[in-house]
Amino acid sequence: MANCHGTLDVVVHFHRFRNVDLFSRGMYMVRVSTTTKVSKQVGIPYSYYSKPKTLSTFVRNQEIPCTHAATLPTAQIVNETSEFSTRAFVIKYRDERLDLNEGCQFQLLIESKLGTAKEETRESSEGERRLTFENGEPILLKIDLLMAELEKPADERGASVASEKPGTSPVFSRIASQTLCVVCDSASQQLHAYYPVTFSAMHFCQLDMTVHTALINLKFRKRAYSRPESETTAKNGSAPAAA
Repeated sequence: MANCHGTLDVVVHFHRFRNVDLFSRGMYMVRVSTTTKVSKQVGIPYSYYSKPKTLSTFVRNQEIPCTHAATLPTAQIVNETSEFSTRAFVIKYRDERLDLNEGCQFQLLIESKLGTAKEETRESSEGERRLTFENGEPILLKIDLLMAELEKPADERGASVASEKPGTSPVFSRIASQTLCVVCDSASQQLHAYYPVTFSAMHFCQLDMTVHTALINLKFRKRAYSRPESETTAKNGSAPAAA
């Protein structure tokens, strides 16, 4: 019996965000965290990127320029909660969409036990012997949708939707959450998949994301062999006394 210790690298990439029927206009952002389902190992975010092609949003084919990009919170890693937060963006219209093109890399420590020689190997057609993992623990991705109110003009009677703007000190609150359970390949611990994530009916929107995993820094530790007491005593030269 041997123990296998490794580091699983998880890349979460956010492609696009589309408003289907959000409850209210406002500033939005997305946060994500990773944990293993059984052992509750928390993924540590260590690197992120934010390279949107444009900061503008689109309603059908009409472009809506982002005029307050300098005042909006940027993408960042939240070390206190081991989360990645996307940049904030303003949503005002139905069917409004934007390209995020942001993501983060997490590292998860995993421990898998390998079975006995008969269980952990399998004969291929060429007679080769391959190691396979006994268990592939699912990974939970918790995705939160956060929102902050927009500042409305002093005279709201003649004000238009376009006149609403982000505040100088926005306070974001979590309004919806979704948990995604993914399972890696049991042998290679790899995963490359696309997931369209939706939230509650009150906050109906679609978040296009992909998840990629790779097993790195793999280590094997064999269990120490314990000799029987009689065998150890005989080797040391002190045989049991005769009756």
